Amino acid sequence: MVAVQKYFDLEHRRGLHDAEVRQWFVDKAAEGFIMEGKRVSKTKEANWMAKELLKTKYADQVQVWNCCVRLYCMESFLYKKLNEVMRLSGDEEHEELLMSRVPTFGPFVYLLQRLEHDHEGKDQTVYRGANLSEDQIEQYRQLSLDPYNIAYFPAFTSTSRNRKKAEEFGNVLFIIDIFEKDGEDVSLYSNYPSEEE
Repeated sequence: MVAVQKYFDLEHRRGLHDAEVRQWFVDKAAEGFIMEGKRVSKTKEANWMAKELLKTKYADQVQVWNCCVRLYCMESFLYKKLNEVMRLSGDEEHEELLMSRVPTFGPFVYLLQRLEHDHEGKDQTVYRGANLSEDQIEQYRQLSLDPYNIAYFPAFTSTSRNRKKAEEFGNVLFIIDIFEKDGEDVSLYSNYPSEEE
């Protein structure tokens, strides 16, 4: 988020509650879809997504956020490429690549994270299955020895309230305690509602 704020000089702008600012971000996010779609030969899909988002340009924050979540949850290039880039956060070796995507993905991420929306969050435990190598498993074991270590996922990460379902997705089960503001229930928008995302 800091990179997005710096790139777009957000310290001197009004917040997303201001309709003009929100409209500007919707425009920039739609432009970003088109640019990234071209990059991965998904121009038609990107144009459709941009049009869908632009339909909410003059809508309130909740409607824009709902559209952003729906687009993100679709089986598309967007969530795959966006998460691929977000996972580079904190990796100095890939800092240049990450920063090169701030102009295209940044506005969408900003909308998704910062828009006000109907939120009925609560503290809860969720689960994520993953396939990890023995080396990766050992790294997590070592980290877990210190109770003050906190692991974080730099990208948006799908989880499930259903432990048994999450166990089907790998050789490791992450048990994640999240606080009310740290996650969103997107099961209404998910292509896989049975996974209870």
